[in-house]
Amino acid sequence: MCTVRYILTSLYANHDNAKWRNILNAIGMKKFSILSTDNILYNSVIPDYILFDGGPDVYPLFYNEDNKGLSRVWLERDLHELGLFTLYKNYPVAFIGICRGAQFLNVVLGGTLHQDIVPKHDHYHHVTVKDSSICNYLQDVNFLANSLHHQACNQLGNDLIPTLLHTDYNTIEGFESTETIHINGKDAPKYKAIQAHPEYFDSNFKYSQEVLRYLFSL
Repeated sequence: MCTVRYILTSLYANHDNAKWRNILNAIGMKKFSILSTDNILYNSVIPDYILFDGGPDVYPLFYNEDNKGLSRVWLERDLHELGLFTLYKNYPVAFIGICRGAQFLNVVLGGTLHQDIVPKHDHYHHVTVKDSSICNYLQDVNFLANSLHHQACNQLGNDLIPTLLHTDYNTIEGFESTETIHINGKDAPKYKAIQAHPEYFDSNFKYSQEVLRYLFSL
């Protein structure tokens, strides 16, 4: 049974809250509120989840590298979401990252990124499942996923383990933390992230709904 009350998104989220509500209703979540940081009500609650979704590249200075040619960066968003992470990281809050959100979570947890993946990855490619809690949601150990990113995690941050790897290049396509949190009646990783976009319900992405249920510990 879902016991989620509040989901907090960034002011700069890729999808608005109405879009996210439709997505989450489709996977069986009910009776929850979505707030973003431009809503004054967010100051009065501790959310169950904080969701970081897609968008521009994370500024390389956040992982102690020079910018090697990135033009699609948004420092204001990085600083805003860093503040959000810092504010809630020591509370019983679960964090979810999708695409840019995965890269961002890895960086703020002490990891680094490949600024530009070589060789380029196809929009659709196979990923291989690693031994982790995501295995409880999937029937196959290899499946086709979608992806729009040109960056990826390089070194994983503190206490993070990979959940998905690019089948051909071994690029990290998903991760979760060894740190857990009690949510929805179960113990689940406090941090979960994926490079792909399950929220698009892409027909070529066989396990999009299952991956979303995994991310939200349903």
